[in-house]
Amino acid sequence: MTNIEWEVGRSFLRREDEHPGWRLIPDRVRPEDLEPLMRFMQLSNTSFMIEVLLYGIHVVLFALCCFVLTSRQKRVQWFVLGCALALFALSTADVAYTMRCNTSDLPALFQPMDWGKVDKRIKPKPAMFVTNKYSFSKWPRLASFSSRVLTRGFQWQFHRCYVIWGRPKLLLVIALVCLTADTMWGWLMVGLSSSEAFRTLQPMYLWSVFALNVVVTAASVGRIYWVTVFASPQIERGMKKVYRTIMSAFVESAAVYTASILAYLVWSRKQPMGSSMVMLSVVQRLVAIMPTLMIVQVAFSHQAGPFTRDVENGRGGEAPVTDSVILDTIITRGGPLDSSGSYPLRWAEQLDNLNHHDKDDERTSTTSKEDIIVVEVQKPQQ
Repeated sequence: MTNIEWEVGRSFLRREDEHPGWRLIPDRVRPEDLEPLMRFMQLSNTSFMIEVLLYGIHVVLFALCCFVLTSRQKRVQWFVLGCALALFALSTADVAYTMRCNTSDLPALFQPMDWGKVDKRIKPKPAMFVTNKYSFSKWPRLASFSSRVLTRGFQWQFHRCYVIWGRPKLLLVIALVCLTADTMWGWLMVGLSSSEAFRTLQPMYLWSVFALNVVVTAASVGRIYWVTVFASPQIERGMKKVYRTIMSAFVESAAVYTASILAYLVWSRKQPMGSSMVMLSVVQRLVAIMPTLMIVQVAFSHQAGPFTRDVENGRGGEAPVTDSVILDTIITRGGPLDSSGSYPLRWAEQLDNLNHHDKDDERTSTTSKEDIIVVEVQKPQQ
């Protein structure tokens, strides 16, 4: 192939004056030498647009989540709100650095004849707990997710499962081991420069994330389902709808994220140095979006509220004006449940000792000796 002359524009000349020795394209280059660069830039731009689009969705969901967790409840659930804030902060840092790499740092980032400098240029991303996905010379680094972001998501999931199952110590130990292992593998993937070591840790990390999502979701949903079936003769229709809403929110949020991980794993095996980069951008954003979506989804599912039973039974004349049903974790240590009506998942175990006509009143005043997960339902405005 005949070499061709490459005309450098004025903007590139100005950049060359600012950075002596810099070249976007060498003076003499063959067209086939540009194909990897053009392919990489296409994938990078597509990934960038997808990240920004999904981040916009996250901004809206985060605002709704803060509204739900603060203004629509009598008490603020700081653990849930803290996890949501951490996920949003890390997503913001990720997108901010991605935007910088694709705008002001673009000339310094893309140096097609020295990919080692490209890898060095993007080192701040793993330091900021975000994905190092711009390294073209070491393409498997595309899979190095933010271990801290994932750990925040798993803390949330394990906390839910831990509370639902009555806070057993064994589950706490398992959660600590899993979180420590995932964090360690994530940081080793980001920090190690050996390609062989990275290829060994990559499947361990990704498949462990996939397995943990499936196991924790199955344990949480299975517990809720067991309680619902166990107390089916006593649970009224409105409360069954609430439990179904909780289970569907858990399953949907976990299924979307887990499916995206599986799609990336399959895609990256078929095209390890190709368009799987785009799918990775989806996974990066979904890890923070789905937990936030779960809160918002349940919060605005007011049709599942237990107060619809009054309308079904002909009491009240018309549908009451209620606030949204809010999936929430209420911490109660020896005190009575909220007088507005909080229904613990294990209230069914106490129903055999209750009088059928008095259970609605006694249910809301039962004393709990340990933390429980409940569905907070605010009564209608008088």
